[in-house]
Amino acid sequence: MAKIKLAITRVKEVQKVGDKGAEKLAFKAKDFEGKELWYFTFVKSLFSAIKTNQEIEADVEITNREVYGNIFTDRKVTQLYVGGEAVAKGQPSKQGFQGYRDSPESRASIELQTAFKGVVELMVANIITRDEPLGKVAIAWALGKFGVKETQPLPKENKPITTPVAPALIPAESPKQPELAKEAEMITEGQTQTIRDLADKNNIKDEVRAFMKFRYHKANTSLLTKAEASELIGLITKGEIKRLRKEVKSG
Repeated sequence: MAKIKLAITRVKEVQKVGDKGAEKLAFKAKDFEGKELWYFTFVKSLFSAIKTNQEIEADVEITNREVYGNIFTDRKVTQLYVGGEAVAKGQPSKQGFQGYRDSPESRASIELQTAFKGVVELMVANIITRDEPLGKVAIAWALGKFGVKETQPLPKENKPITTPVAPALIPAESPKQPELAKEAEMITEGQTQTIRDLADKNNIKDEVRAFMKFRYHKANTSLLTKAEASELIGLITKGEIKRLRKEVKSG
């Protein structure tokens, strides 16, 4: 974690994240090298100290993540200092989503479950097939979670089935399955940032916003489910957004 001097140049509105009551405040600031970058915090007691044209010192946790081959950097502020005094007294509280995400094990579990759900949605939408690398990896991961080593192959078209195929049984004890369903409900902070970064990078913010209204009937990314967010990330990455919007307008 680094302590950095920042000059705040822009502050966004407070945004609700997920369904656990977490709130996020994002802001843009220049560091000591004059680089203007985005930062964010989940610590509510810091919100009032983050103002445009304010100079502060901040404890910043910098992490990198890879999404479809693209590297994105997250800069999370955990403490601010104004006039040398800490703004958040004591240990910053971990609220909702942030507290769960800060555990390395929990973060890895969420990322795996989200990736699996996203691949399934891409296969359902016929964007990829189960025989492609992503499809094979997702199916193998799911079989491993269910304790199934292999399944009967699906019958080919026009070929009669000679032997009934019994469905693969899920073990009686499957404690992680309820967690998978629960965590697959609402968009994660990482997905929100990924959609924003990809839209900025490809200069298609208006197209993405219009596509969300048409496809999901939602005007804000914070209202998306994890499955919808995963599908949207896949479409943006494959460059499908503009093409789909043109088809909708022409239709």
